[in-house]
Amino acid sequence: MIEATTPTSILIVEDESIVAWDLQHTLERLGYTVAGIADNAKDALKLAETETPDLVLQDIMIKGEDNGIVSSKQISEKLHLPVIFLTAYSDSPTLEKAKATLPYGYILKPFNERDMHTTIEMALELHKSREQLREAEEHYATILESTCDAVIATDIKGNVTFMNHIASRLSGWVLTEASGKPLGDVINIINEHTRQPVYIRENDEIEETDTMPVTSHSILLSKNGDECPIEDSTAHVYNRKGEMTGSVTILRDISDRKKHEDALAKKEAELRQLQKMDSVGRLAGGIAHDFNNMLTAILGYSRFVLDGVGEDHKVTEDVKEIIKTGERAADLTKQILAFSRRAHTPAHSILVNQTIKEVEPMLRRTIDSGINFVLKLDENAGAILAEPVQIHQIVMNLVVNACDAMPRGGNLFISSSLVELNEEECKLHPDVTAGDYAKISVKDTGTGMSKEIREFVFDPFFTTKEIGKGTGLGLSIVYGIVRQYKGLIELTSHPDQGTEINIFLPATDALPETPSRFKKDEVPRGAETILVVDDELPVLNYTTRALKQIGYKVISADHPFKALALCDQYEGDIDLLVSDVVMPEMNGFQLSEACKEKRPEINVLFISGYTENSYTQLGATGIVHSFIPKPFTVETISQKVRDILDKVHSDHPNA
Repeated sequence: MIEATTPTSILIVEDESIVAWDLQHTLERLGYTVAGIADNAKDALKLAETETPDLVLQDIMIKGEDNGIVSSKQISEKLHLPVIFLTAYSDSPTLEKAKATLPYGYILKPFNERDMHTTIEMALELHKSREQLREAEEHYATILESTCDAVIATDIKGNVTFMNHIASRLSGWVLTEASGKPLGDVINIINEHTRQPVYIRENDEIEETDTMPVTSHSILLSKNGDECPIEDSTAHVYNRKGEMTGSVTILRDISDRKKHEDALAKKEAELRQLQKMDSVGRLAGGIAHDFNNMLTAILGYSRFVLDGVGEDHKVTEDVKEIIKTGERAADLTKQILAFSRRAHTPAHSILVNQTIKEVEPMLRRTIDSGINFVLKLDENAGAILAEPVQIHQIVMNLVVNACDAMPRGGNLFISSSLVELNEEECKLHPDVTAGDYAKISVKDTGTGMSKEIREFVFDPFFTTKEIGKGTGLGLSIVYGIVRQYKGLIELTSHPDQGTEINIFLPATDALPETPSRFKKDEVPRGAETILVVDDELPVLNYTTRALKQIGYKVISADHPFKALALCDQYEGDIDLLVSDVVMPEMNGFQLSEACKEKRPEINVLFISGYTENSYTQLGATGIVHSFIPKPFTVETISQKVRDILDKVHSDHPNA
């Protein structure tokens, strides 16, 4: 079955009724339908809108204010309908005016049926082709407007002929303003590093087979001065004959990519910094561990000698000097461990503001009188899990550096606050998680730092100070302490604009702990039985002697397996295990678990000069407070031993 087609509908615009009637009958004989007849421009447009004919037969000379040419223009522009002129006038001026409306044909009065039919069919076919072309143009224009890139087309002379809306947004020019202007007047590109103009090559500068490659490191300056990082490329446009008709330039906004690249570069730089610090830290931490073992014996036996000879002996001052030097060496190893992030001092809850105030008197003695010191502490700064001495160390090191940067005076600001870091802010920093952080800020108005110096400022032994006036460990120690506590450090500095360093440390809801009931130099005694285990004989012997000296019964072993044998063989109670952490074949944590299986009532105190995992494991086992670092004094170990045993007795009074 052949599907019936809808007859072509034609609107007649003719003010002579006899001619209009004749046209209608002729069209109907030819198989067309008549959508309506109008005798003026206003009615013609109204009928065309309501009846939507396929074609309009338009008399040029019609009654009313507007002639047929005006009517034809209205219908063509508004409804995109094909128009064929009917006219008895073929003079040149009339034809020129009619041609300006791009009609689809002319039928001269009087007309014959055959010419009319031919003209109508050709007009319909031409209209079909034009509509297809118009739809294709609209389709490609929509594509160009939908693309994320800016597209600018120029003619053979290099003048702008087209811009999509992205090009208008980036350049600040609209097409009506830019059309006909040289491309270089509309698109202003500079190099992001040199700030020098980057010229887009003219058509005659590009080889026929050449496409100007994509360039980067470019910035587009818009009409109002806004800057946008871009990639740009230019290529020729050719017609079917292979003749160059112009060029097209593509500009791509790479702002988001630059942000991601900058963020990635920052993350890679921080990772390299962490790897570098970790490598040096492993070496430094290992040295500090061995050194602390030696210092434990050196300081311990020196104090035994001092206690034995008394104050009036000729070697007393020499021994005191040994002790003083040993304590300085112990402080140095603490700094090395802090720098290497292997400091094993257990953290506990401390108030940020109180900790800063504790070091304030020392700060004021350090700060030159020409520097205006402002301390602004937010009462909501809260608490953190940290060792107070290390926070003192952070603040002191930052203040000393700030003062050195202001030899002629200036302003120094120290502030605290509680801030929240979100996932976006934390994802670029390893080990830093979203949440509440106590922020400690130290800001100065000093000389500032260049980009080159900022890149190395946290490196160990890097210093800009004169020889003999700086170790280069200050900021690296700060960095190490902050990273140890899984915090974040940010530095902002520019030459002659001062420096601001912000420290972010995880906040805690835990309440600050009650200090030990013993005085600093007090040596509490006891009579319980203690098992001491350390693979370093000098440390083992010193610890054994120190505990025996204050009344404890001590059994000792220089190897974990020997300690386990003593647990099996010793007939009496063993109240406390004092164990080194790093030992061959079995570490202190494994030993403590094995001992508890044999003697569930045994308590544990760990000692160590350094262990990479000690801090984490202590926290995981919930016995973080049963720990003292090497080197330790008789006073330190006696107080810790007494605290542990007394707590056991208070918890189990019948034990």
